[in-house]
Amino acid sequence: MTHEAKHLKLSESLDERQVKLLRLYVEHGKTTKMALASGISRKSITVSLMGIVNRLCVYDRDEAVVKARKLGLI
Repeated sequence: MTHEAKHLKLSESLDERQVKLLRLYVEHGKTTKMALASGISRKSITVSLMGIVNRLCVYDRDEAVVKARKLGLI
């Protein structure tokens, strides 16, 4: 974990499941493909990704990936 990630506010940190979902998003891109690969419902993925976007204070999924990478989370 990077120095910057260690100093995240609690509201900006991600749990293990959220990190896994972001990695799935990077690998598969589409919610349907993520659902097939993970066995998680499309609705659960959509809701969880929206939560990640909100927690990281970004505009969309792609920005969440960029910020998570900068923070050393993925």
